[in-house]
Amino acid sequence: MLQWIGILGALAGVLLGGVLAMWNERRRWAREDSVKWQIERRNSYRHFLHAVDEYPLGTATQSETPKDETARATMFEALVDIELIGSYRVQALARFIYRVLTGQGQRETIQDDGTLVYLLPDTPPYDGRDRHELVRTARFFLIEKAREEFRIENAGVIARAVQSLYRNR
Repeated sequence: MLQWIGILGALAGVLLGGVLAMWNERRRWAREDSVKWQIERRNSYRHFLHAVDEYPLGTATQSETPKDETARATMFEALVDIELIGSYRVQALARFIYRVLTGQGQRETIQDDGTLVYLLPDTPPYDGRDRHELVRTARFFLIEKAREEFRIENAGVIARAVQSLYRNR
């Protein structure tokens, strides 16, 4: 009988050690995977913001040149990346920026707190606001939400500084 107690104790120790080792490996894999996707998200956000900067703001009302079409296609590819791996809030802001820049989003606007709002049919396009102002505001909130997502300290302060730079642009 004492022999069986020793064998069962050793077997329980081996099983417990195996379970803990598997649990530890899964946590390590999840952490590595999280870091990998965080880098991918950051790169997709940066790629989209760069594509927005390259897109000429006057294009939505004018006929597009081949260069404008290329810039729009690049911005759309970056938007698709954000749609695949971005956070919900950043996805919504990126879609809004894309629609405003390409002239498709005249029935919505952005409030001062970053909330997107659909407009009533009798409201003027963009709630009477300038497209440039809407893009700057949405870009500001996209940067702020991305910084919050990556847990960067002083996200609001940095984003407001970036917004003030683009106001003077």
